Amino acid sequence: MTRIARALMVAALPMAAFGLTPSAAMAQSYTGSWPVHVALPPQFADTACLKLVEDGTAAPHGGSASLSGPMVGDTTDVGTFIIINHLLVVTIQAQSDTGSNAGLVFIVPASDGDLGKGVYENVYGGEDLLSGGLTLGAKGGC
Repeated sequence: MTRIARALMVAALPMAAFGLTPSAAMAQSYTGSWPVHVALPPQFADTACLKLVEDGTAAPHGGSASLSGPMVGDTTDVGTFIIINHLLVVTIQAQSDTGSNAGLVFIVPASDGDLGKGVYENVYGGEDLLSGGLTLGAKGGC
């Protein structure tokens, strides 16, 4: 083997190993459940459990979402989530009392598997029906 070929191999091996190693951010998983508390007027239920399951439908992080607890009553509402630019965006399909389509939207900063405080919006008929500050508890807390 020539001296140049050996030098190239010595330089290429560490670079290849580094390129094949997943980064710390990519290794973090958002699959799990988080307690939800929304700052709403007192006549509204303001707690729930948000469950996220990464399923590879949106790279690098995204998948199915579900919401259960007092905010949605005796049902478990389902939807999807994606993380883009360190923002978690969850959309939960919901029905109004009259049967019209509605949606619950959560927007929360996301970094290295951790979720921060964010915004909740209840969209009804394409318009903001109810919104408030959103706090997520510790992962696995519900």
